[in-house]
Parts: sequence; C-alpha cells; structure tokens
Amino acid sequence: MDIPIFHLDVLNNRMLIAFIASIHVIVNHAMAVGGIPLVVFLEWKAVKSGDMRWDALAYKILRVFFVVTTTLGAMTGVGIWFSAALVNPIAIGSLIRVFFFTWLVEWLVFVTEVVLILLYFKTWVHGFGPAKERHIRLGMGLAFASWVTMALIVSILGFMMDPGSWQSDRTLFSGMLNPMYLPQLAFRTPLAMLMAGAAGLVISRFVTQ
Repeated sequence: MDIPIFHLDVLNNRMLIAFIASIHVIVNHAMAVGGIPLVVFLEWKAVKSGDMRWDALAYKILRVFFVVTTTLGAMTGVGIWFSAALVNPIAIGSLIRVFFFTWLVEWLVFVTEVVLILLYFKTWVHGFGPAKERHIRLGMGLAFASWVTMALIVSILGFMMDPGSWQSDRTLFSGMLNPMYLPQLAFRTPLAMLMAGAAGLVISRFVTQ
C-alpha cells in the first residue's frame, strides 16, 4: 500500500524539518556537546584552584543546561524523527536500512548519556576530596558520551550530502566514513565549544548577580 503524502502549506515540508532541527542543534551543541565539557572544566578548576566560587558557577550553569537539554532538546530530537517520517517516510526507512547498527549504537549511547547526566546533576558534590574527584570523572564520561552521540549522527548527515564510495560497495563503514564526515565533525566539535562558551557567558550574567 502506498504511504500517503503529507504537505504543509505556507511553511512547507523542508522548512518544518529545518525549524525543528535548528532548535535541536543549537540546544544540544551549546548545552550538551560543548556545555558539559565546559561545566566539567569549571568544576575541575574549582578543585585545582581551591576556589569554590568556580564550583558554584559550574553548578548553576549545569542546572540551566540540564533543564533545557532534557526538555526542549529532547522534544525537538523526537520532533525531527516525527516530522521527517511524516514528510518522507520512505527516505527515513532507507536510512534506517543503511545505518541500522549505527542508529542502534547511537541509541544505546544516548540512553547512557541520559543516565549519566541525571547522575551528574543529582549527585553534585559541593566541596573537595575523593568524592569530588569521582564526580569530575563522571562528568568526563558524560562529556565523551555527548560527543560520541554527535559523532555517530554526523556520519548519517554527511551521508545524505555525499554518500561517496557507498554507491559502489554498499557497506556500513563506507557509508559512515563518507567524504563529508570528518570535515563536518571537525567543524561541529569546536563550534559546539564556542557555542557553549557563549551560552555560559549569558547564563553567568544572570546567576552571578
């Protein structure tokens, strides 16, 4: 049976996906991929310098990042799937067939990331000592998981721009290691750090008064 075609007047289908995806990327790049390393760095700086003001600032920034990423970030992430599947389910089905294991691993890493950010936020240690050092290591694991989530998704995004050698050999790794993958990953990683710094400056303006 043919799948019905969905069409959105005025805004149009592509703009619907772009609008939701743009919000998701801005939130997750600034507050997860780049934001968590920023918070962990500030927490480490507090221990290194012995100045608990850095620790207090890190916690206040994390509180904003946590709320926004687990609400707006999560909802727009689901929204991308929903809108893309609604607009072009055949294309999404094709991508799932090509990148089934990539998306499976990404989903497992994402679930791990959710668990880690809950633990990192709810078990924040105020003060110094072994418990604080363990908490910083937990944050480092969370930062790595956030980056891996982006790294896996970027391979699929790059594939949609240029499938490269996949068109001839049709293997998973040739699809993931497409010509756009490394340039896009090399661009997004420092961009996320820059966006996190900007977000941190804005938030600190309001939480340090």
